[in-house]
Amino acid sequence: MSDHPELAMSYEQIERITNTTKSQKNVFRKAIRAVGFLEGMSTWLWTKVGPDLADEAVVEFEKRVADIAAYIGLPPREVDAE
Repeated sequence: MSDHPELAMSYEQIERITNTTKSQKNVFRKAIRAVGFLEGMSTWLWTKVGPDLADEAVVEFEKRVADIAAYIGLPPREVDAE
């Protein structure tokens, strides 16, 4: 038993915190998948450089994807990783 009963939480409070945490994990998981998809899109975009796109447009796309990844706390993307 706690020495501080005023800090005790009810079952409903614990359940609400647990559900919020699960929801946050689910949103984070979806965000990681979205960033991965966007990073994969850059490969496709590079195939369109030349006749359809300028290099600068793809570089700007990659920069913005990296900004999003950094915002949610993902490490920088490893280019040429094997």
